[in-house]
Amino acid sequence: MTALSQEAFIAFKITFTVMVIVNIAGNSLVCLSVRRFPWMQTPMNYLLVHLAVCDILGGLFTLPRVILQGLYDHPDGLTGDVLCIFLTHGNLGWLCCCVSVYTLLAIAFERYTAIVKPHAPRFTRKKIQIVIVASWLIGGVVCLPETTATAYNSKTKWCGYVWMWNWLPVFDSMLWLMVACIIPVSTLIVLYGRIIQMLWFSNDQVENISQRSLMKSRKRITRVVLTVTVILFVCWIPNLLYYAISVFLSRQSIFIAEDRKIIAPVWFQVSLVLLLLNSSINPFIYALQDIRFRRCMRRLLCGTGSNHQGGNIPDENAQ
Repeated sequence: MTALSQEAFIAFKITFTVMVIVNIAGNSLVCLSVRRFPWMQTPMNYLLVHLAVCDILGGLFTLPRVILQGLYDHPDGLTGDVLCIFLTHGNLGWLCCCVSVYTLLAIAFERYTAIVKPHAPRFTRKKIQIVIVASWLIGGVVCLPETTATAYNSKTKWCGYVWMWNWLPVFDSMLWLMVACIIPVSTLIVLYGRIIQMLWFSNDQVENISQRSLMKSRKRITRVVLTVTVILFVCWIPNLLYYAISVFLSRQSIFIAEDRKIIAPVWFQVSLVLLLLNSSINPFIYALQDIRFRRCMRRLLCGTGSNHQGGNIPDENAQ
């Protein structure tokens, strides 16, 4: 952070502030849409609400590190260590990002079950609760190594990592790459590949009007969640690569520390911008591609929200 010019430092802070505001406002609108209108209360939308909550929390937990840093004196000692772990270093923000990844994986499984395995048991509220708890447990395990290594650094006057063994940073960076990127991305490619084949390249002819309407609804919902998934990983991977590469380079004797001071802070800040961009853009994706969300958001913004039926839009989640 110290290598950034004052102008760049201020520009990043303004960008982060705007994105966090958009994030909270937009994702709150998503949650209210599902909470207010009964026809929006489907298994798929409950998972999207969980994703929106993760985005909101992720934005809030980045505030102390990317927006408020420099505006307060960080305490040291045990208090400083505790604050670094739970607040100022942004560990809980990374936890929310990891949970978002596995929420999208659950959404993909829901789509796969509904479209490819229509006779299999569907997602229920109880299953969704189990999925949500499991995603937080997985995220907690992934975040555990660096969380336990987080401590206040009296020399830099900010939070950092104190690793017990030299191999732990490499293990931690590889853990993030595997569990938060490679494994879920590979699984998502397989699931959505099969879904896309069934929806757009199947030889089955649908003659019934209601079935055609159902197929159209399924394509619409699949486009929405697929777009959200692609954007998340496009915005998420640069930060994972930054972490892995910085860990690798810091162990090389030929690495010039001064160059790292110049390059790494900008790359890191840009990767954070992408993460916040991802969490801020999802509500716009829902509004642009999903007529149900668009209508509900419009009613909420115009103050005309009510609990009457949502029109004759086919609800494929009821199937």
